[in-house]
Amino acid sequence: MKKKTILIFVGIFILLIALTPMIVYVFHFWNNDISNNPADWTNFANYFSGLTVPVLTFFNLVILVWITIVVEKLDSDRKEKELYFQKQLVEVSNNLQKEIAFEANNTQKKAIKSQLQFEQYCKLSDKLDLIGVKLFEEKEPSMTVLFVNEFLKEFSLAMEELLPVLKDTSDMSSINELLDEIKQNFLYFNINKMKKIDVQKINKQLVEFQYKKLIFLRKLQKNILDGLK
Repeated sequence: MKKKTILIFVGIFILLIALTPMIVYVFHFWNNDISNNPADWTNFANYFSGLTVPVLTFFNLVILVWITIVVEKLDSDRKEKELYFQKQLVEVSNNLQKEIAFEANNTQKKAIKSQLQFEQYCKLSDKLDLIGVKLFEEKEPSMTVLFVNEFLKEFSLAMEELLPVLKDTSDMSSINELLDEIKQNFLYFNINKMKKIDVQKINKQLVEFQYKKLIFLRKLQKNILDGLK
């Protein structure tokens, strides 16, 4: 709107400059009759063109320069916008690549952590599987129970960071207490050779152990699967 107003004022100014020689001529010779002599008209044309042409030429040059400046500015603004857009595009692309790399890195870390967790889960499961009815076939079942008991204590301390569910010691403590009872029963009957093993009592403890083992392993599984989300 501002440029349009300027152009209107410039146009009016040029028109006034162009009409000024004619206005001056009319006011100066308005009492004279219109000449029928072609030479007078030629002189008038020379007078009019001699005054208006230089002025119009000057303003034409000014307008040409102004238009050139405006076009250059528009072109410069266009290039600046294109450059800004390209910078924004590069920035968005870089941020997107960083996010993809970050997500890929996190995914890779989760996968490695889950693999380590699964390996330790399998190791723990194998050790817990040693506690069962096969203990009755061993010569020193109490030693096997003691081995598993000590393993669980060391495992819970060493793997607490890798498997956060181990920070809740209630399940592990309950299993260890039950293992202590099973161990003491086998140990008692090993020392007292004359007494028969109370199979029913130990079987009941073994069933309870299997139940607690199942619940504990399921909690570990859930902990590992939650880490993949």
